[in-house]
Amino acid sequence: MEDGCTSPILARSLCSKHYQRATAAGTLPPKVRVPLAGVPCAVESCEKKAVSRSLCAAHVARHRRYGLSPEEMAVVDRQEVCALCRVRPPEHMDHDHSTGITRAALCAMCNKGLGHFQDDPDLLRRAAAYIEAHRAAAPE
Repeated sequence: MEDGCTSPILARSLCSKHYQRATAAGTLPPKVRVPLAGVPCAVESCEKKAVSRSLCAAHVARHRRYGLSPEEMAVVDRQEVCALCRVRPPEHMDHDHSTGITRAALCAMCNKGLGHFQDDPDLLRRAAAYIEAHRAAAPE
């Protein structure tokens, strides 16, 4: 931290302004790596070793992609079946492509199905009505 600077620290003990100045001048302090050897993942149900941000590699990827906290990831990890079909195990985090907000963990088939229907509720309702109409019209 620079003497007298009260701005929040961004990286390498420098605020944003001082970080930019040091980068431009080529005087950035070296990165300090804190070893995480033996530290367990911060997600409650995970038994893997932490590799970054107190998370294992799988949870770091989820955090980066979906912005999930360790508490949210623990809830997802406890989910035993797909939130949509309630049959198959969940493999994918479903999220709204326009907002990026996560919804629930889905199996591959349900996740792909929602994607093919472009997350459009009207299109999904029309598809359901189509299936029900043809199911009702089928000879017995």
